[in-house]
Amino acid sequence: MKKDYFLCLMAGLSTRMGTPKQHVKIYENTFLERIMKNFKNSETASAGCIFVGSPSDKVSQRFIEKENCIWLENPDPAPGPLTSIRIALSYMNSESGFWLWPVDFPLVKTETFTKLLIAAEKLPDMIVIPSWQFKRGHPARFPSWCRNHLMNGPLEKGAKYVLQNFPEKIQHIETDDNWVVENINTPETLQKAREIFQKPELA
Repeated sequence: MKKDYFLCLMAGLSTRMGTPKQHVKIYENTFLERIMKNFKNSETASAGCIFVGSPSDKVSQRFIEKENCIWLENPDPAPGPLTSIRIALSYMNSESGFWLWPVDFPLVKTETFTKLLIAAEKLPDMIVIPSWQFKRGHPARFPSWCRNHLMNGPLEKGAKYVLQNFPEKIQHIETDDNWVVENINTPETLQKAREIFQKPELA
């Protein structure tokens, strides 16, 4: 079994947040730094850590390249996240799957990601998705067989196109980590997260 790539999407316009989400801080760390930490903690299980961002985001590019990760650019993310996924797929080994981690899910616990990686090892042909109280979350793992469907599916449906067409290939992993379903993409959700993580022992 080929190792999976870790893929973080961060090319979006962040219109609801009002500022690029990857540079927003919760306690002392940015969204990008938090996701990078999770990637690095499990780097030996990865075929490579890929970040797809905006060509104008030179701060993220420098940080990612300094961490010896892969920086790819999406000049036109407006049609949806699937445009970034396709850019990453064009870089990846065709026999590898990948973990999809949008930048607005920065608070997923390290132990949660470890649990998901262990589950995926035992289920190499399954789409592995974390859930909390029966709600689907991120990061989600897509095996290599999903590649053609993602490359050729409708842009407006994104990765959900695969989930809708192959429900029998989905394995949900229930967790006690509510942050797998907490999409922090507005000032209101950011404030809520900051209130919870304001103490060092929770950060």
